[in-house]
Amino acid sequence: MLRSLVGSEMCIRDRYVTLPGHTPPPITEIFQLYSQLKPGVRFGDFCGRYNTDAVGVDNCRLIAFGIVNGFLRRIHHYPVQIGSAELGARINAKQTLDILSHLTGTRHYDEVCCLLGRSFADVDAAVRSVKNCVIIAK
Repeated sequence: MLRSLVGSEMCIRDRYVTLPGHTPPPITEIFQLYSQLKPGVRFGDFCGRYNTDAVGVDNCRLIAFGIVNGFLRRIHHYPVQIGSAELGARINAKQTLDILSHLTGTRHYDEVCCLLGRSFADVDAAVRSVKNCVIIAK
């Protein structure tokens, strides 16, 4: 990763990850930010902890640059229904039944949302209302 990051200083030179009106941070600072991104750390928590705005880094572009250049990979969450469905009382049963057929572990949340034309919040609420459903992060 270090060789790729240092070798592709275009993120600095072209100011790709720099917020408009800010001086580009040194490559070492950007490398430190990438090295602190770990599985299980929510992006919002990361941004608050390392104060990326004060450093002059555009958070979305930092992540996009890392994914495009292979420094980062996204962790998807796959809902899997185990056994028969036992619906909780907190959600509309018809909405949940539409989603149940997709809880096979072969589709992650984004795919299920796109297939059904539903928001993440709707799908997540339905998944969490199924009592014997687990979510696998991969």
